[in-house]
Amino acid sequence: MKVVADFFTTLWNTWNSRNNFIFWGQDEDARTVWERAKTLCHDFRIHNLVNTPMLPITPTCKKWEKPPYGFAKINFDATISIEKISYGVIVRDSDGFVLGRSECFKETTMDVEWAELIAFEENVKVVGDLNIS
Repeated sequence: MKVVADFFTTLWNTWNSRNNFIFWGQDEDARTVWERAKTLCHDFRIHNLVNTPMLPITPTCKKWEKPPYGFAKINFDATISIEKISYGVIVRDSDGFVLGRSECFKETTMDVEWAELIAFEENVKVVGDLNIS
């Protein structure tokens, strides 16, 4: 993890150095960029040792869990972007087998709450078509 953090910090400092040259005409040699990246990594390590982390140190494992035998699990979600929405629905049985699914893209503008409502309506239609009680 330390190597990855050092790598990304070096890339970020290189990108900043390039922008400083392009936009401000400030030319920096590689040693200056490297020293700045090294100092930044060191400061972050001290900060992380002194302060409690905002994110949990051990990530939690989130995965799909099977529903009880004889039940189906229905997942749906929606997303919005500029003048477009998309949503999807998937239905799985207790073995994880996909019983049905649906997805759609629409060119319209709406709030995320309305997009989620449309996804929920599609969810009800899919379940109705599958004749799931």
